[in-house]
Amino acid sequence: MAEEVMRSWRWLAVGMIGGLCLFAVVPVARASLGSAQHDIAPCTARRHLPPFTAYELGTRFAGLPRTGVLRDCFVPPPGPFSGPGPRDVTWTSTAIYGTCTPEGTEGGCGPPLEVQSWPECDRNYAPYGPESDLKPRASYGLTGSHRLPAVSLEHGLSNRIEIYAGRTTVVVFTDGPEGPRLASRAARALARQIATRLGSTSFPRLRALAVSTRGCHR
Repeated sequence: MAEEVMRSWRWLAVGMIGGLCLFAVVPVARASLGSAQHDIAPCTARRHLPPFTAYELGTRFAGLPRTGVLRDCFVPPPGPFSGPGPRDVTWTSTAIYGTCTPEGTEGGCGPPLEVQSWPECDRNYAPYGPESDLKPRASYGLTGSHRLPAVSLEHGLSNRIEIYAGRTTVVVFTDGPEGPRLASRAARALARQIATRLGSTSFPRLRALAVSTRGCHR
């Protein structure tokens, strides 16, 4: 169940962009601002949802046009579950770059690059491991920054790098043979953006927040 929730965090958009299909693998409980009012009502009805910063990479990155920016209302699945995932309603943001063509009649596909932003108190490293996993040297290898805790959680044709910026968790997803290189390039570009907002916040402080189990105050 935890893995299903985790994979549902990946937005695979729906529609036709530039003549190419983008298929969805999205739970019913996740709806964008373009959805029906009742789908986003859980978010619009809450006055005190946790704040975060929505990051993206401009209108074009690494030759890929930005094909969508989504503001989504995430509602956790009914019933108890363990592992990663928000336990309460929250907003998220996703910037999509490029398109893909699914294979076969039932196959789905992911765009070459996605950048998701989540409230870090709702999505952080705590379900995966201890604070000691987040090492400055390894984080520097992923982002080019000694100040930002980061981790690679998927590697290969599908890639996922998570950056823990204190208030916001920034997640880079890539698909395809150029995925590892593209994920690294995107993570470094995002780290430069994030660094301008960090002020004097230290790596130890950000690492402690990245494994906090206190959750969000709503």
